[in-house]
Amino acid sequence: MIMESKKVYPEISDFWRFVVERQKIWFKKEIEKKPYPWTGDPILRRYRFCNVYRELDKCTRHLIENLDTKDRKTIFLNVFIFRHFNYYGFFDDIGIIEPGFDEKEIISKLDRIRKRKKIFNEAYVIHPISTIVPKDSPFYNRRKEKHVQMVYLTKYVDERLDDILDNIDSSETPEDVHTFLMKIPNISDFMAYELWTDLTYFGFFKRGWTDNDFVNVGSGAIWGLNLISFNKDTNELQRSKKYYERIIYNLRDNMKEYLDRLGLLDTWMEIYYRDAYSNVPFLSLRNIEHSLCEFRKYWRIKFGRGRIRRYR
Repeated sequence: MIMESKKVYPEISDFWRFVVERQKIWFKKEIEKKPYPWTGDPILRRYRFCNVYRELDKCTRHLIENLDTKDRKTIFLNVFIFRHFNYYGFFDDIGIIEPGFDEKEIISKLDRIRKRKKIFNEAYVIHPISTIVPKDSPFYNRRKEKHVQMVYLTKYVDERLDDILDNIDSSETPEDVHTFLMKIPNISDFMAYELWTDLTYFGFFKRGWTDNDFVNVGSGAIWGLNLISFNKDTNELQRSKKYYERIIYNLRDNMKEYLDRLGLLDTWMEIYYRDAYSNVPFLSLRNIEHSLCEFRKYWRIKFGRGRIRRYR
């Protein structure tokens, strides 16, 4: 069991114990091929949590394994459409889309597929954008259907790929790219970071940026950081993003020392993901931010709030 203390607020050590125990589950399941259960922790055994390495999660693996191309326009287009549906099997159903794709063909495929299964992952909210469907489109009378909107949003990007790549390539920092991506219709702060991270997996950026070069601290990670960095009873919950970024950089830079102090370093060195995209053998900035969201879920469930999602 990770946490035996009855204290209301966790500590940084609790976060690192969570990270190690969750990675042990992946290692026992995927590398050692052991049967369920893969942990003695009752919460981790009963509930489903994302991997501490974002690139190991099922949908991200589906993207990485299916998008086998060096063409940057094709990479951007497929990362973009995939993250708006974000379901496992998307490329098996739709295939890789190419620049200049026929939106009518993609919508027709999705029409058939949604009769037998869900075509949107519920992990995060995709906001509607019915105005993206042109009035002269044969699907204009279906403009309120979300899959129609997402295909036309991808078509909007397709028609501007040269300008989009020019803007990305002229950006001097990852933050500049992130800011630019949010100028695309319907792209939130959260979605821009999802896209930016996915693009790093394909060596997309000409400046060689990886998921260890930039962190955009989302609300889930902020909640996790609030838990481990100070007592919530102080009512000091509102801090600048830079404040939270500094904590994540500290966690990244000192992961080895934290684990060593907890007696977990040797275990980590056995179970870390050898093919991680950056900062091997420790976690990247993105994967720490990602893990803080999962730790926040863990702590909520510990106090009786959360949905049961069993491993399959």
